[in-house]
Amino acid sequence: MITATSPRALGRILLIGGGGFIGSHLANRLAADHHAVTIMGRSRNLSDTARQILGETVENINYISGDFTHTNFLREILVEHDTVVSLAYATVPNTAFENPLLDLQQNLVPSISLFEEMARLRKLLVIISSGGTVYGRQTGCIDENHKTHPISPYGLTKLTIEHYANLYAITHGLQHLILRPSNAYGVGQLPYRGQGFIANVIANILTQQPIILYGDGSIIRDYIAIDDLSLAIQQAMLSAPIGETYNIGSGVGISSKDILNKLVRLCGLETCTINYLPARVFDVPSNILSSAKLHAAIGWQPHISLEVGLSKTLEWQKTQLGSIKRVT
Repeated sequence: MITATSPRALGRILLIGGGGFIGSHLANRLAADHHAVTIMGRSRNLSDTARQILGETVENINYISGDFTHTNFLREILVEHDTVVSLAYATVPNTAFENPLLDLQQNLVPSISLFEEMARLRKLLVIISSGGTVYGRQTGCIDENHKTHPISPYGLTKLTIEHYANLYAITHGLQHLILRPSNAYGVGQLPYRGQGFIANVIANILTQQPIILYGDGSIIRDYIAIDDLSLAIQQAMLSAPIGETYNIGSGVGISSKDILNKLVRLCGLETCTINYLPARVFDVPSNILSSAKLHAAIGWQPHISLEVGLSKTLEWQKTQLGSIKRVT
């Protein structure tokens, strides 16, 4: 049985790709708890949405604009930090499927360079992987002992990155944690970014566009509220045993059609227009994650119900209505 360690000192924390949806919420939580946080991103400045998520904590967060694939630049930044969270990923499932070679080149190669540097520095690396794609076709609630058989280039590259991290732990002494979240949603998730079914559905309802469903709407996913996810990542950083892999999910599955129906009702509607498109070959029929291992290690469990999470997300997206770009 894995037992939790005493809370470790994280020191100065670097979030690579931390200006996105998950990273901004994690940065906000860490900064609010008085950790020294730096976000590294490719954009010149933090986005307006990231600043919204960060709120008052933005004043206490350092932002560095740069490309972590540039080894010399990365080396200089890593030396100045004690704990690193890797959130950067250059592709999404659809683009990875369209160009698997580019997916490998843009994500695997820089990850290996990061592992080499972190192993040399003997600092903790937290890798945010993908619980939704690394397992492939599974039934029931999936724990970390299930076999991993990705059916998408995106999931295969994510899993390969995990394997290289474990390899570097054995051969180079890399200190790392691998976290596999399920489908995150919530305040600050922008629609039409290649991921985020809930954000897309809400945006289409608010802008009176047809809802796009792939297949017959029976695909089942495990949706986790971003506040639950960011708390899980923070607590894992502080006290989860190093060298382990952990799922982070709600443990509850719901079909895309049922999510759609819930959101339609929340918007005060009786029905909506649905455009059914052919099922995508890289979508697994079901993905539900067990977080029992993480709960046993650090006591974390999700607290935000889907109904509460959807309501908060809907209310936030209503405030962004003027900036939602219609799908063409």
